[in-house]
Amino acid sequence: MVLLAGKSNSMKQIFTLFLGLSLNAATAQVLLSTEMLPVTAQMNYMHPVDFNIVDTTVQGANKTWDFHTLQPDNAQGNFQITILNPAATPYAASFPGANYCMVEMPDPFYSYYNKTSSIMERLGSGSSSGINTFSDTQIEYVFPLQLGTVHNDTWFSSNNSFVGNYNLACVGNGTLKLPNATYSNVLMVRVDFDNGIFSFPIYFWYSSDNGGVLFEYIVGDGGFIPESGVYLISMSIGIEENELPYRILYNNPVQEQLTVLFTGKNSAAMEYNIVSSLGEIVSSGTFRSEAQQAQTLSIDMSGFSAGIYFVRFMQEEPVSGETQSIKIIKR
Repeated sequence: MVLLAGKSNSMKQIFTLFLGLSLNAATAQVLLSTEMLPVTAQMNYMHPVDFNIVDTTVQGANKTWDFHTLQPDNAQGNFQITILNPAATPYAASFPGANYCMVEMPDPFYSYYNKTSSIMERLGSGSSSGINTFSDTQIEYVFPLQLGTVHNDTWFSSNNSFVGNYNLACVGNGTLKLPNATYSNVLMVRVDFDNGIFSFPIYFWYSSDNGGVLFEYIVGDGGFIPESGVYLISMSIGIEENELPYRILYNNPVQEQLTVLFTGKNSAAMEYNIVSSLGEIVSSGTFRSEAQQAQTLSIDMSGFSAGIYFVRFMQEEPVSGETQSIKIIKR
C-alpha cells in the first residue's frame, strides 16, 4: 500500500495521498479543501539514502524539523507526481465519482479521489497491472486539517482480503528544512496504517498552503515493510500555459527508459527526435495522440552515453509546425 517509485502496485497507495507544494508561506497553518493543488501541478521527488536524522518525537506547535542533510539515493532515481482531470485519464470510466486524480511517473499509476469540502477519499486506482476499487473508501484528508485534528477510518478494496484501517492525527506544525529549501507552514501528520495483515506508522510533513507532501517517512514493520521515504526536490504549476495543443509529462533524469505521458486536446499524428548536446539526431520515431486521452510513450535510452539530450515533439497533422522540446539528463 505504500507508494514509492519502484515498488509494487499494491504498495502504491499511500504516497499519492499527499501531493503538492506552495513555496509561499501562508499566515495560518490550516489546510482547507479549496487550497488543494489544481490540475497540471507537477512534483519531483527523491529517495534519501538513510534516515538517521529523522526524529519523529519532535511534535507540537511551532517546531522545526531539520532534515537538510538528507542525501539522495541516486541509484533509485527520482519520480514525479502530477494532478490530472480524471476525465482525461485512461481509467476514468471505472471511477465515475472521481473529481481529482494523481498520476505517478515514470511507471504510470493513476489514483482517483472524491474531494469534498470536508474530506478527500480514495475511490481506487488503475495501472497496467489492473484496476483496484474501494467498496469502503479510504479517507485520506479531512478538512480543515490543523494541529490536533484526529480521524479514524476503515477501508476495503478489491485488492485486499481484509478490512483495513487508516487512522491519522496531525501532531505538529512549524518549519521543515530539506536539502533544496526551507518551508514554513508545515503540518506533521502521523498515519497508523494497516491492511489486516501488516501494520506500521507513516509520517508526512506537508504544506498547509495546499496539502502538498514535502517529506514522507515510512517507519515500516521491521520485517516485510522496510524503512523508506521520499522528499521533494522541485515542483511546477501551470504546465499548460504554453498554449500548445498537448501536454507532456516525463521522468528526468533518465537511467534506461524515458517514459512520456502524452495528453492531447485533439487527435494528431506526432513525430519526435532525440538530439544530443552537439545537435546530432540520435533517435526518432512517430506515434499518434488521441484527443482527451492519456497515452504512454516509452523510449529506450539504455544505449545512450551519459549527458544532456533534447527531445523535440512535432505535430504533423491536422496542424503542422507545432513543436515542444524537453531537456533530458541521461545517467
